[in-house]
Amino acid sequence: MKSKSLINKINRKKYFFLIVLILGLFGFKSFSQTYPPSSVITLPHSNAYFKSGSDVVIKVFATDLGKSTNNGTVSKVEFYNGTTKLGEATTHTNNTYTYTWGCVPAGTYTLKATATNNKGVSFTSVGVIITVGTSNVTARGISANKGKYLANIIANSANVNYNTLWNGVTAENSCKWGSVEGTRNSMNWGGADVSYNHAKNNNMMFRYHAALWAAQYPSWLLNLSTADAKAETVEYMKAIAARYPLIDQIDVLNEQLGNHQADNQKFRDKFSGITNCPADNFSWQIWLFEQARAIFPNTKLILNDYGLENDQNAINMQLNLLKALRDRGIVDGFGTQAHCFNIDGLSASGLKSSLDKMAGAGVPIYVTELDLNGGSESNTNDAVQNTSYQSHFPVYWEHPAVAGITLWGYVTGATWIGGTGLMNSSGVEKPAMTWLKQYMSGKPNVSYPFGTITSNSCCSTPAPTVSATNLTYKKGATASVLSANGTSLKWYTVASGGTALGSAPTPSTATVGTTVYYVSQTANSCESQRASITVVVFQPQSPYNGTAAVIPGIVQFENYDEGGLDSAYSDSSPGSAVTPVVNFRTTEDVDIETCTDTDGGYNIGYAIAGEWLEYTVNVATAGKYNITIRAACNGDGRTISLQTNGVTIANNITIPNTTGWQIWQDVVVKDVNLSAGTQVIRLTIGATDYVNLNYMSFAPASVAPTVKLTSPAAGSEFNTSQTVTISATASSTTGTIVNVSFYANNILLSTDATAPYSFDWKGMTSGNYEITATATDNSGATASDKVTIKINAAPISIQLKKGWNLIGYPLDASADLAVALSSVWSNVLAVKDLESFYLKTNPTYLNTLIQLKWGQGYLISVDKDCSLIWNK
Repeated sequence: MKSKSLINKINRKKYFFLIVLILGLFGFKSFSQTYPPSSVITLPHSNAYFKSGSDVVIKVFATDLGKSTNNGTVSKVEFYNGTTKLGEATTHTNNTYTYTWGCVPAGTYTLKATATNNKGVSFTSVGVIITVGTSNVTARGISANKGKYLANIIANSANVNYNTLWNGVTAENSCKWGSVEGTRNSMNWGGADVSYNHAKNNNMMFRYHAALWAAQYPSWLLNLSTADAKAETVEYMKAIAARYPLIDQIDVLNEQLGNHQADNQKFRDKFSGITNCPADNFSWQIWLFEQARAIFPNTKLILNDYGLENDQNAINMQLNLLKALRDRGIVDGFGTQAHCFNIDGLSASGLKSSLDKMAGAGVPIYVTELDLNGGSESNTNDAVQNTSYQSHFPVYWEHPAVAGITLWGYVTGATWIGGTGLMNSSGVEKPAMTWLKQYMSGKPNVSYPFGTITSNSCCSTPAPTVSATNLTYKKGATASVLSANGTSLKWYTVASGGTALGSAPTPSTATVGTTVYYVSQTANSCESQRASITVVVFQPQSPYNGTAAVIPGIVQFENYDEGGLDSAYSDSSPGSAVTPVVNFRTTEDVDIETCTDTDGGYNIGYAIAGEWLEYTVNVATAGKYNITIRAACNGDGRTISLQTNGVTIANNITIPNTTGWQIWQDVVVKDVNLSAGTQVIRLTIGATDYVNLNYMSFAPASVAPTVKLTSPAAGSEFNTSQTVTISATASSTTGTIVNVSFYANNILLSTDATAPYSFDWKGMTSGNYEITATATDNSGATASDKVTIKINAAPISIQLKKGWNLIGYPLDASADLAVALSSVWSNVLAVKDLESFYLKTNPTYLNTLIQLKWGQGYLISVDKDCSLIWNK
């Protein structure tokens, strides 16, 4: 797992890209990260043909240079046919490592090479596809057997003496996107097919020029959105790869420097999605090369431009972009067009100095469009052209970083710049062509690219067959003796050389690790090549320190399960990116750092997209849990996911930008369902690299608290002059009660944080009320209880004196005399108004005053002082 400090740690993994805005400047800064070395097979090229029994000489250009930082040295280069290791080289000549694959039988092979630097970081080249058959090899070109290709261009068809002179092909214009897809989704491959098929049918090297170029591109492209333009670019490259599988090199991006093309800024803006995108914002070029790397697994990716050799600033600009691409392992060559207007005026020493500087990119230099006319566009410029060729061509050819040269035309009248032709259409040579042939013939034969080198003493005994090429055992398991089918078998522990074992070995399972055994057979005194059997002994996955972490509880992220790579964890690179390495689980590849969070200890760092860790846990009780993840990162877009027993329980959990790799923050995921018992939780890093992880804690998800209104009782009635005491009880089984709030008709009356929970309500207005008590616990969960009560208006009281009193009746509705005066009825002697009367001593039939009516005045006689009360 890999992540960390923005300045010191972020760029320690290959394929991670970063566009940073620091002090207002876009660009790639120097971060202390281990980037991959380069590994480019320069010989043979894809589509090369050999006769069976030939020795195939494989040359690999490999360096640990050209990166943003941590440039070191290459320790070794391993050579492969597919996944079968052929051998390795630990020494080089001018960064070229050589291996000879002897006596190769007929077949089609994909060659690859893995370079490993002195920091233990490896990088594997793109494939080179070769064919070995029974027919003789036909030599092609004047550079046959000279160790490098010398190629030319085809426009509509191959020109005079093409196969005699050249051994590589580039289409002059027909592979440019504007030529292929001038009308959207209508592909015109005719011209491109001519060039590719000529190369394919003659076993020549083929260069595709070019995928993206701001000069010859479809007119509809820039009318698209950024997303659609990118999608169309990917679609175009996929179509190229599908149609032309034997491309050796592709100019992924052509002439992107500065204003080399008028529409370069339009391309920057369109493909970056940024208006006025700065030239040193490399986000879109990185995206382009990343797509190309995925689409062209067997094709070298080239960044191509012109105007370099005579412009040191242009070289520096190209190197800056190449650094960003080299850091990510997504470029294989520095392409320089080498046109006459940039070269003819240079001295040989000046040209070499520029090539030396280009070689600092750490990848081979490919001369892609060389043409020379000595500064004269006249077709009779024989002398000055010849002088330029003799001065400049050897500098290119003999430079150790130059892997090959393509001339941009050779027939007078059929070149894009006058005076650059080398012969007329009848094959009559100019002096420069004659000199070039003599120069090439004088170079030593060093290895096949196009000649007829064959070994006559090949051993044709095939390697024995093995029942299984890969065997896996748990540590301590009983292994079986290795077996193979063949004659006079010999077993070894090395791929070549060494002393044979006394008998077929039985692998040891005492120690975790990988061991490769090799076996050959001998027939007619001829010992075959060796077949391999890889034996992997692994530690069975088990909880850290033998005990499953208990849930509810805390799981420290560094305490992932024991069992090793691809069993208990997945990590994209060997060893630790942490410097210095902490003294904890040092034999494993997970990157563990000292943590400065409040609890100290360790944390996981340098975590790359797709990497994962597993934890055996024991869940005490099934149910919902809240998970708190302690995380830190310095960037946006980070996510993680959690699974239990293969089932996702929390997907793409967003990790916020905490603004520092040791600035920690809680990330809470609520209500995650867990089953009871022992199970394995897998943590997987999301699509964006780099996040720091300290621990994850599990707590039962909160259960809502309980609350009960104890007063007032439902249906109670009060009047506005009274005090209503509202009381409630509240409790929580999973937390604590923070407070209880009281409401009347949803209007907050008061909040009480201390039991017993109550509130005295005063000053009410009359009406019907829903009284609510809401309890809140420490998790934020709430619960409520409600009752309905009635509040009446306060009664009216009149003080009566013994004897007669004048009163007015204030109530709206009429009331019988005894009801209206109920509060003093026992004291009433007489009541009268202007028209009627009531006398207590009279028989009922004599009393004419029966009711009191609103708004009328009455005289009332009482036998003593008393209080008349009227309830509204």
